[in-house]
Amino acid sequence: MANLREGPELRAKQYAHRYDRPIEDELGFGYDGIVFSTTCQSAIKALRYEPLYQRERDVYLRIEENEVTEVCGCRIPKLLVMEDWRAEKRERLAQTGPGFRVSCASSAAWESTSPM
Repeated sequence: MANLREGPELRAKQYAHRYDRPIEDELGFGYDGIVFSTTCQSAIKALRYEPLYQRERDVYLRIEENEVTEVCGCRIPKLLVMEDWRAEKRERLAQTGPGFRVSCASSAAWESTSPM
């Protein structure tokens, strides 16, 4: 599984460096990608493939649009920043509603935090 880690782990670390979010611990790793906690009370997630990223990104956008904060008593983490795979998606993502800080680049990493 070492090869599965390389791309997502590198993107997560690049993201952490770019946004000054020091990585603290690895929270999880699997086929889809990797998640790290940061020293800023947030988590950084990086996915392996664009379709995985697109699906999860679209779910978070629908969650935000519908103002869903929990499901079956479990709180949904608040999306803070997304970095998209393709530049042409920048305009659509930049127009997302309040509460989203969107940053677009060439990786699939984003940061979220649990609501207080």
